[in-house]
Formats: sequence, C-alpha cells, structure tokens
Amino acid sequence: MAKPPVLSVIVITRNNGDKLQETFESLRAQTFQDFELLIVDDGSTDDTWGQIHALDWKRLRAHYNETPLGEAAAINQAFEWAEGEYFALHRAGDVSHPKRFAKQLERMRRGATLGAVGCYADWVDRDGALLRHWEPATGHKSIMVQLEMEGEAFTILGVPVAAVQGTLMFRADAVTDVGGLREGLRTAAVVDLLRRLARDYKLANLKEVLYTATYHPDDPFFDDYLEGRIYAALALQLAEERERYDAERTNFEEAVKLIDSREEQLGYFAQRAERAANYMRWAETFEAWGDTAAPHARQMWLRALKSWPLEPGVWRFATRRLRRQEMDGERQ
Repeated sequence: MAKPPVLSVIVITRNNGDKLQETFESLRAQTFQDFELLIVDDGSTDDTWGQIHALDWKRLRAHYNETPLGEAAAINQAFEWAEGEYFALHRAGDVSHPKRFAKQLERMRRGATLGAVGCYADWVDRDGALLRHWEPATGHKSIMVQLEMEGEAFTILGVPVAAVQGTLMFRADAVTDVGGLREGLRTAAVVDLLRRLARDYKLANLKEVLYTATYHPDDPFFDDYLEGRIYAALALQLAEERERYDAERTNFEEAVKLIDSREEQLGYFAQRAERAANYMRWAETFEAWGDTAAPHARQMWLRALKSWPLEPGVWRFATRRLRRQEMDGERQ
C-alpha cells in the first residue's frame, strides 16, 4: 500500500479550465513535492473537466459534481477524501511561490497548536499588473484583533484581511476536530472555520509573499458582495456567542434559511439594483486604489450599468470621470 502524502492540495473549479494550467505549473515547481492534488469540478459546463483529465500528475485525483454544490461544500468533499496530514487550499488560476508549501509546512511543524497558516499575497490582473499587495496580520492575537475590529470577514471594501483564502494551509486533524466548513455560510465559510479553529488552535500568516491571486471579473464575490457581508455577520455573531456563552444560541439552520430567502423576497428588480450597487462598490474601490487598478473600475461600472442603469452611483461615477477628463484636457 502506498504511503499517504504529507500534504493534500485542494483546488475547486467551475467553468475555468483555461486557468488551471498556470496553477498546475506552479504546483509542479514546488520544492516540496510529497503532496496529492485533489481537484473538484463543481458542475462545469465547458471543457474544464477535459482540461483536468489532460493534466499529467501521478497523485492527481479529480471528481466531477453533476450538480454544483458551491465552493464550501466542494472543499468539504475534498477534505473527506484527502489523505494528507495537512490540507492546502489553492484557487484555480492563482500561482504559488515555489517554496510556499515548504515554508508553510516548516512553520506548521514547529508547533502542534498551530491550526492554520497563510501568508502575504499579491493580487494581479491577467497581464500581471499589481492591483493590490496584501499583508494580513501575522500573529494569532493580532489576527483575532483584526477580525474583531473589522466586525466581519470582509473590510468595508469587501476584501479579506485576516487571511487570503488561497494561501491557507490547515492541520488536517484540527479541521476534523471542528467539523470542517459550515457550508451554509457560503463565502464566509472559510473565515468561520478559522474562528472555530481559534478556540483550541493558533492561527498565523507568514511575512512573505508566497502566493499570487489573479483578478477575474467573473468571480462571484463581485456581484454577491452584500450577501457575503450578511453571511459574514452571522459568522461573527456565532463566534461572539461562543465566546460569551461557551455555546451558540442562534439557530444556525434557521438563520441560514432566512438569509437564503432574501433573493426571493427582494424580487427581480431589487435583485438587479443590489447587484449594480455591489459592482459600483468595486468600481469605487478600484478607482481609489489608482494606478494599475483604476482601469478595471470601468469594467465594474459597465456591469453595474447593465445590471441596473437606475442605480444613482452609476451616474455619479460617470459624471465624476467626465469632469476629471475635462480637467485633464484643460491642463494639457
């Protein structure tokens, strides 16, 4: 019987097989190679599954979900099948530094109380231009303080600060101890997992850029921003109840059902208006970051315009840009 790998690397993908090759190449280049690669295709309708089968890796295991389950549920599937002592998340299309796994494993092995470790990360566009450099808190106490200060899993501009999901490596037995991801929390499920781990284990981020995330405008967190914040608020509430009462008092299933029913209650036009507002938050964010991020603001603005042209922020943004162009023309 073959010896189990030390590490299980988990990639969840859906309709983005064209992004897998770059990720796969970065995994091949890792200095630490005692790992298996688990890929879950969560219901792709394009050639993603074919792209996966074209990958040549002796320790590759892949599964296709005919009906999409969502990222959190797909990660839990991979957790169940994983044979490694440690789990590493990796998003399709992103790239890991060759020494990422080696350095994170070295840190994990230094103390049995460490449940998860991430690292600094860069966020780039498809041309490699830097959009944002992320330096999340590095020590356990500072990570927990950061989560408390933010009040939820996302900043006001919708970007993770306590940890970048694709950078995370977990101790497998720690994940098992807390029961894996709570799938009902969707985009907040990983941060909720970190909070639950933090009761009995430590959290850390390495002070090195060992991961490069790639901007993809079709990522669901752009149009699901507000819903993501609501799930994150529930995750925070549950964490505060555990801290105060040593147990959760909110009925988790009922709370999730209530959030899930929002879309139906909102109605068609309200849904489109909310989606437009979500895109505009990102348009404003990219513009505020300036330089290489600013050009992507227009892309978000166009999506907002298409979703709901009556959104006031759409026209405030357009007016402001026109005025800026006029002023630039006058200076020239």
